[in-house]
Amino acid sequence: MLNARPGELLGVMLLLGILFGIPLAVFLARDTAATWNASDGDAVIVLSGRNVGTLGQSGSWIVEYANIPIHKDEGVPIFHVRRGQRVLFRVTAQDVTHGFAISGYGIDAMVHAGAYENISFVADKAGEFTIECSVFCGLGHHGMVAKLVVEA
Repeated sequence: MLNARPGELLGVMLLLGILFGIPLAVFLARDTAATWNASDGDAVIVLSGRNVGTLGQSGSWIVEYANIPIHKDEGVPIFHVRRGQRVLFRVTAQDVTHGFAISGYGIDAMVHAGAYENISFVADKAGEFTIECSVFCGLGHHGMVAKLVVEA
């Protein structure tokens, strides 16, 4: 992270947000991982859900920040973590209420527009797990998917 006092960092983020149109929420979400008591070995992922809902486009989970390996397969983000690793998701919605569910882990949280939901768990099962919006959110709902790969 940056070596700056919190007040200086907030000032820089605000200036960037005003001057360049960069959403301040992205920076705040990324830098607040420390407030969750994240350890060096934790996987930290900040997501933003958006249901575009226009013809020819679908919704998506937008990766705002991740300190772990990720890649995309046909636009679907795939997160790779180790078995036994603590995973911290910080999730928000840009537009409407979404659900954030991870199959196989019993996680299903409501994510409201403009608010962050912190989801923390230990990835204790190896395999591939679907992350999806569990609340019908509009025409782009079917595109709100990602994948969590827990490697043994």
